[in-house]
Amino acid sequence: MSELWGVRSSDGFLMGRVPSTWQPAPGSTLTLVPPAEADTLEPYPAYVPPPPEPVDRVPAWAAKAALEDAGLLDEAQAKAALLGTTWKWRFAQAVEWLRGDVLPLGLALGLSEAQVDDLMRDAAGRAA
Repeated sequence: MSELWGVRSSDGFLMGRVPSTWQPAPGSTLTLVPPAEADTLEPYPAYVPPPPEPVDRVPAWAAKAALEDAGLLDEAQAKAALLGTTWKWRFAQAVEWLRGDVLPLGLALGLSEAQVDDLMRDAAGRAA
């Protein structure tokens, strides 16, 4: 078997290795490079998908279930009471929770915005 040559992307990364007989498709921006040159190229970076979109609203029962499973329900109820009467009743009586309303409570619990979003996605999954 012949030595494998490198396939270089238009931005200079190593895309993979192929036999020297391989040819890129007409009009392609890929180029064939000898093994010694291919050895000096960085591999093409792995694709990292963008983070999922935040969930805007979830049923309150699902949000409370997610908090309970995370071990945060009791602390969330206590923090809601400390945030004032509106928060206390919102926590107890709301039918659905909106992300913008939940975010301050999450921050009061010491959660990051990403962690609040994870809990909202968990709750949305329970309600699906």
